[in-house]
Amino acid sequence: MRRNLDILNRYLNGESEREIGESYGISQQHVSRIIRQLQNPTDPDVAATIRSGMQADLMDLMERFVSIALSDDLPPVYGKDDVILRDEKGEIVRDIRPLVAAAKVALAASTRLGAHLGTDAAQKIEATTTTKVIIEGVDLGEL
Repeated sequence: MRRNLDILNRYLNGESEREIGESYGISQQHVSRIIRQLQNPTDPDVAATIRSGMQADLMDLMERFVSIALSDDLPPVYGKDDVILRDEKGEIVRDIRPLVAAAKVALAASTRLGAHLGTDAAQKIEATTTTKVIIEGVDLGEL
């Protein structure tokens, strides 16, 4: 069962059925059959196992996102000539793009989990975010 759940997880993360089959030494058709069975399980125990595994994966992803969000290790922003930009206080200007990327991945994982748990059918949630970055004391020509 664990192998089949790994196959489903790899498929949901973008690997092709052919690639997955090659890594396990099984045909693409066999991989396709496993994925179909797990996406529409008739056995309640199998369905519960899938939900539990996907919830654990989502929680792990969310924990990683939070660790990135709370990190002081965001990369610096570089200007012309690969010079690190600093604000008016002399502190390094940090690049928040990894943080935004982590949020997008977490949102996509949450959406995918909802679809597989059937919780997305009853409601539709739309989320947008706007980030405003103000860089004071930095010459825009240096960017």
